[in-house]
Amino acid sequence: MKYELINDEFCKRFYKWRLLDAEREVSESFPLLTKMKNPYMQRNLASLFTFSSHERRTIVHTLIKRTLKPQLLSDIGDCITHEELELLKSYLVRKNKVTRENPDIKKMFNVNEKSSFKEFKVKDLKAIILDRLNDSLDSTPKFRDSSSIRYEQTYNRWTISTSVDCERICYYYNQQVYTYDNQERIILGGRCNISLNEWLGFRNDSTWCFVSEEDPLTTAKIISDLCIKFISVFPSLLGESCQ
Repeated sequence: MKYELINDEFCKRFYKWRLLDAEREVSESFPLLTKMKNPYMQRNLASLFTFSSHERRTIVHTLIKRTLKPQLLSDIGDCITHEELELLKSYLVRKNKVTRENPDIKKMFNVNEKSSFKEFKVKDLKAIILDRLNDSLDSTPKFRDSSSIRYEQTYNRWTISTSVDCERICYYYNQQVYTYDNQERIILGGRCNISLNEWLGFRNDSTWCFVSEEDPLTTAKIISDLCIKFISVFPSLLGESCQ
């Protein structure tokens, strides 16, 4: 029960922070999400841009609301309105239409169409992301295998784990916050990983695909900045009981 209350407090604070970050992303026409060049995110964005700026803001906020337990949403005086739900349904319908009718999106979803993405050597991608993260994260990297990297920072009783996987056409990153209670692993935020698309309500694909020669360097910097962003804000997302 103790950690359930701690988790609920974290989720509510994190929810409010996510809405603020969503406001930045929407108002600037999705400068970071557009860099996520996987077909799922490109489909999401192509659908969103068929709506007005006000509707885009409402849709993203509703996507974030859906990730919070209804009781927690009610606790902070929020809810999903009928109008928001109807707009979300329209977004989902248009997203399916984009998959069928947008030739660029169709090409990206075609598993046999390799020309959509640039391929690189995994060892080169690993070197690029390590160079960035080693400068940003104050810890020693651990390696699960030849393509996976993990860093860990501690804040009081909590550990923030940052993981990056390197594949020939993409990076994948996520973070988790956890502690142990009598050898039981307790994860803040439930089983959901923490990453840009997840905290903005897009729970489908967290890969950052490459379509140009410059993408690995650009993406490595963005991922590093996002990891630092969450690590920096994390103390403010904890209530006194979580410390």
